[in-house]
Amino acid sequence: MARTRSGHAQRVDPSLAATRRRPRSVIPTLADPITDYPTADKVPKTALFADGSRHEYRLEMIAILFKFVCERHAIQQRRLAGLAPPWTRDEWLQNYPFTNVFRVLDRNSQFILLRVIGDSPDNIQDAVFRVLLFRMFNKIETWELLEQHLGKITFQGFDTRAYCRIFETAGVTLYNAAYIIPAPKLGYNSNYENHLRLIEAMMNDGDLTGDLLQCKHIRDAHVRLLRWPSMGNFTAMQILLDLNMLSYFNWSEDEWVELGPGSKSCLRKIFPNLNVSAHAQEALRYLRDHQWSWYSTVGATQDQIPRLSAERPRGLSMVDIEHSLCECEKYSRGKLQHIPGPRTHVGKRRFAPRAGAPPTADVPAHWLAVRAPEDLPCPPPVEGKDVYEVECIVDEDRARYKVRWLGWGPEGDTWEPKEQVADGSPVLVDRWEESKQKVAESLQSRMRTATAKPKRKMAQRSSSLLTRAGRRLTL
Repeated sequence: MARTRSGHAQRVDPSLAATRRRPRSVIPTLADPITDYPTADKVPKTALFADGSRHEYRLEMIAILFKFVCERHAIQQRRLAGLAPPWTRDEWLQNYPFTNVFRVLDRNSQFILLRVIGDSPDNIQDAVFRVLLFRMFNKIETWELLEQHLGKITFQGFDTRAYCRIFETAGVTLYNAAYIIPAPKLGYNSNYENHLRLIEAMMNDGDLTGDLLQCKHIRDAHVRLLRWPSMGNFTAMQILLDLNMLSYFNWSEDEWVELGPGSKSCLRKIFPNLNVSAHAQEALRYLRDHQWSWYSTVGATQDQIPRLSAERPRGLSMVDIEHSLCECEKYSRGKLQHIPGPRTHVGKRRFAPRAGAPPTADVPAHWLAVRAPEDLPCPPPVEGKDVYEVECIVDEDRARYKVRWLGWGPEGDTWEPKEQVADGSPVLVDRWEESKQKVAESLQSRMRTATAKPKRKMAQRSSSLLTRAGRRLTL
């Protein structure tokens, strides 16, 4: 896979650390919202969202968010340049670990990009399989354990029994504590075997790869992935962001994002009266669209505004803002202790730089191309009147399908009664139901191969497993 190195990276040979004195960081000072806005929390401020709704916000909390993203990204840039610590004067950023502003620059994401994807055979099945396998465990050491025993990991060579034998005798923790994906209840004795069987179902007759290739937007892919057991809203989003580093997918990360619990908590701190369930996406769009004025508010120069690489424009996408909101919520527990939240401790452990190779800052090559606007041709009018034609079904609930209209993007999606859609677009309904049926049958076939259990209990478990969000997948 072609990869592009960030223009800011400068590798330092660790063996020279003891003999060569590295330059000290030159750390500019940004405005401090606490001292610059001592009464900000007492002055109501109102934000006008794009949907026309108005919401009060805490000025100092928004200022803290954008000061945080500037300083956290500056720390990463100073580390890449080989500067000696401390990389910041901020005591909270010095003493506690926070992820990067750009998710792709985090350690696990870089490992996925360079090792899981970068070393993958040049075909989509292997690439998707390897990403799913890594993310189920989300632990670099587990991936390296498999490579030690199996060599290059491929879908063609995937043997669940061989993998299980490796894990049975490993004697180490296989799972990372972050972004845990619960094991599906497919009837096996160990979590890892249930996870492996789930991957097997996804990659074989479940045809997850084919389903995702049909999706033009990440929110549509999110719905497809949620059909599978153990996929929570947030963890499914993380898997899709990993898959989006593959050249086979190129979903926009600036039109919609699923929020995690930390991001939602931070939004409530910023907009104290916000109904997050109803207005989270509009809140993110507001922060994205107005970020430039907030950079100015905290005293950031143009060069201090975060930038993923020299080939990309400065500023944050919706995915970047969601990622940063989660970390800023932790940061605000120390910096703005008077603002209430569900947790008060900044972190469980102190920050200590990892020994060994310096951090990397690679980005997927296909991210550097300018994204062409989506071509949305509308059907021609009939007798001078506009024609509305359903292009595809993108979601459902008990009584309705969510439909995408020909010539419109996701912002034009509407919920329509199932009977009405079935009458007008029976082929699309059949296609949608068939894709659900593939998932159900694939899971059922894996459950039949599980350790023998009483048939009644297995049937009950199957019925429970294949019911999701009020929608029963008919077997």
